[in-house]
Amino acid sequence: MNGSVSGPGIIQAVKQCRYRQLKLLLDFGQKLENKTDSSLIAALHIDDNRKRAKMFSFLLRRGADCCFIDNRTGRSVLIWTSFLKKTQQLKQLVERAEPDLNFLLKDKNGKTALHYAAIRDNPEACSILCESMTSFGLSLDTADSDGVSPYLHAKRLKLNGVMNVLERFGACPTQFDVQKMFSSERLPEIRTTSNTSNGCRNDSLLRMLGKLSEQKTTSYRAAARLAEEEDEESESDVSKKVTSKSAFMLVFSMAKMKGKMNKARQKSKARKRTDRMPSPLEDSSRNQ
Repeated sequence: MNGSVSGPGIIQAVKQCRYRQLKLLLDFGQKLENKTDSSLIAALHIDDNRKRAKMFSFLLRRGADCCFIDNRTGRSVLIWTSFLKKTQQLKQLVERAEPDLNFLLKDKNGKTALHYAAIRDNPEACSILCESMTSFGLSLDTADSDGVSPYLHAKRLKLNGVMNVLERFGACPTQFDVQKMFSSERLPEIRTTSNTSNGCRNDSLLRMLGKLSEQKTTSYRAAARLAEEEDEESESDVSKKVTSKSAFMLVFSMAKMKGKMNKARQKSKARKRTDRMPSPLEDSSRNQ
């Protein structure tokens, strides 16, 4: 048996909570992780709460990698605890390896652990994550791949508990939703409850998307209208400038023409004077 690589027996033993088999494999030198699988992530998928908590604690004591990243989804163990809404394991993980965890890591969907905690309506997980992130000076308003922060997700889903937690730890309550082109205070109200059926939830989501598209179209139309008004104002300003400039040029040309006419009159008067003056021969003949 190869002692440097984790075989499928480790993961199966974790999922089935077979402690004797797991201890035997570890004694033979197998590791708790390999390139594709993590024992901690496997433990998070155990349905029974008591068995999951016991197995997760056992793996942490045996030195499981708390910073493992799943290559298929891009999610770390921290993100998986938030994604699966396993708050107890999230708390254990933070207490065990808080300095080594990457709280700003994004999975292939572009979301962090705090994003999933907000979307899953988990105020307790948000409080744990926010407390750790603020202690390290990390921002709570990190945007996902769609440009949406955890607070905006909570605002869209009308999750007041999550919003209160984020605001208490310093999240900005007046964020601008770049994707929807209006402030978070004007986001549509989306009411989803845990006891609704899938069909009702799908219908509410369809209605929500319809409202969002209508509001987005309205915002686009308003922006286009403002742009047209600005263009009209700019055109009127240009026309005013053109008319004022043409009037100035007209006055200037009239003054110039007037000056030329005055010069021409002066020249004509001077010519008349020279014509009236007698020549020297005429003066001598007159004197004789």
